[in-house]
Amino acid sequence: MPTGDERKLEIKNKGRSWVLTRGIAIVGVVFSVYHILIILNVFERLGIHSISAISHRAISLCLIFVIVLMLYPFRPKAARQKVPWWDWIFIGLGVISCMYIVFYFELGWMDPRLHPLNNEVRDILEVILGILAILLVLETTRRVMGLALPLIAFCFVIYTLFSNYFPGILQARGYSLIRFTGHLYMWSEGIWGIAMGVSAITIVAFIIFSSFISASGAGNFFTEIAYSILGRRRGGPAKAVIISDILFGLVSGSTTASIMTTGVFTIPMMKKAGYPSNFAGAVEAVASNGAQVMPPVMGAVAFIICEFLSMPYREVVLRSIIPALLFWFVLYLSLDYHAILKGFRGLPKSEIPSFWKTLREGWFFLAPILGLIFFLVGLKYTPERSALFAIGVLLLISFFWKKYRMGPTKILHALEFGARNMALVATACATAGVIIGCMTLTGLGAKISMILLIAAHGNLFLILLLSAIACYILGMGMSSIPVYITVAITVAPALVKFGVPPLAAHLFVFWWAITSFITPPVAIGAYAAAGLAGGEPFRTGYEGMRLGPGLFLLPFMYVYRPGLLLMDSVSGIILSTAICTAGIIALTSGIMGYFLKKARLWERILFVLGGIFVSFPGWLTIVGFILIVPPTLTHIIARVKTKKV
Repeated sequence: MPTGDERKLEIKNKGRSWVLTRGIAIVGVVFSVYHILIILNVFERLGIHSISAISHRAISLCLIFVIVLMLYPFRPKAARQKVPWWDWIFIGLGVISCMYIVFYFELGWMDPRLHPLNNEVRDILEVILGILAILLVLETTRRVMGLALPLIAFCFVIYTLFSNYFPGILQARGYSLIRFTGHLYMWSEGIWGIAMGVSAITIVAFIIFSSFISASGAGNFFTEIAYSILGRRRGGPAKAVIISDILFGLVSGSTTASIMTTGVFTIPMMKKAGYPSNFAGAVEAVASNGAQVMPPVMGAVAFIICEFLSMPYREVVLRSIIPALLFWFVLYLSLDYHAILKGFRGLPKSEIPSFWKTLREGWFFLAPILGLIFFLVGLKYTPERSALFAIGVLLLISFFWKKYRMGPTKILHALEFGARNMALVATACATAGVIIGCMTLTGLGAKISMILLIAAHGNLFLILLLSAIACYILGMGMSSIPVYITVAITVAPALVKFGVPPLAAHLFVFWWAITSFITPPVAIGAYAAAGLAGGEPFRTGYEGMRLGPGLFLLPFMYVYRPGLLLMDSVSGIILSTAICTAGIIALTSGIMGYFLKKARLWERILFVLGGIFVSFPGWLTIVGFILIVPPTLTHIIARVKTKKV
């Protein structure tokens, strides 16, 4: 029986040329198989010449160029039945520009004595190919994810080339085309840099793993498990979304992927239970956004953080657990308060799937996730190998269940969709590489940090506030990986220079960057969920902001209280967690308008102010608790009187 992705593919393929059906499937399978072989070092084990890191990245991007230019039309919403002639030209230029890098490193062309062309012709050729590669990176990114990121990268390119004309602190020396293309195209500081390196090794393994999980039919199992656990509680249809997205987010870590995978089940269930379309869409959007901060994958950003900070992967994951759990706690509390205020009850027992029956029929879907954690934490394998071995666990166990068996057809579909899903990630990482290359060449990152430091006037709160605004703006219209890279090289250095612990700084900019997924005007997650729910995007985004205050406040909390990131003694960690938990309960009560009873206006104001002040250390914490006490006491007294009656 075909999965949801396969059914969509069959509908899209009607009337399409052979190239857009079988051809793209072949390229997709080749892409995934090639990366699996590289990660497992199969070529080296067979005694074949090992491929250098930059050559591998060039081959990876070459295949992505082919996939994107075959699949995505020049106009985003235009129907495509065949590949037009100009895209074949673009494909050819993309292959040439990438394969030149492979020949350059694998044939030793970096040595002028071995290069087949003389120096003058070689310089001209490399400038032309470098410009072509940069333009193709920007164009393929535009086709896949829209104009926002390519436009930002183009502005960085213009700045780099003409920085000698900029005023004041922004002025740099300006660079020739030879120096510019040499830095971005011919070495590992630009397109083939850290972002593309993580994409072509670690992220691709997890994307393929996610595709296998999706192709196996695990999405429906995760949803049924969630409803069997929380479906009968008040507001159960909404609360079940949390477990569903946590389970899927463990392997996906993508807002839109979670929305489109679990939302097709959860949103109709919420609407059937009486939830308005806008609210149902907001619940799914916020919960799916939580997938990006949820270890162990964290939207695949965890692996890039490791590279930026030279930290062990396990340390990044472990230190991120408490903030992620507090985020989910805030969302659960918000849904509980909303259910009480609106009178939503749980689903009747007849509509709840049996937990034990569901678990008995699909328990093996949990095996690859548990296997992934075991390989990562227990055996300390690299993330990419752990993901591939987890696929092996899934294939092995599914073999014993005929209904879910991963036969050759499903495996090929999973490999193909892994390549398709990598289109956004790889093009975004290549474009982020252009931005990084421009920043390192001109020193713009240090200049932006200096501007923020000057504007903050030595005030930590002010620099955090300015950084949060900058991250929110930069995050508009982008996915988690490119936006993290952008804010990590522009905003995070200012926080680190100010004295914020590096991991806290990078998590702060990442969390605030992804607020744009649920916050209008450019709320991609809210728009996607509103489309499934039949709601209004702006109203859905507004509801999402009410449900997700943890995403806005928790970053400030773990900067001021590093105990949340396990950067303190055991007692300090416990105290920080307790204080922050009290603060976010107060904030949630004020926003939702309920604690132990429906809150009046003055109570809501005190709850909100108290919850915010508690975030800050010192005397502000005391002020926060003083503000929280009066409304808390009135609610306790009212609850006692109600019980007596």
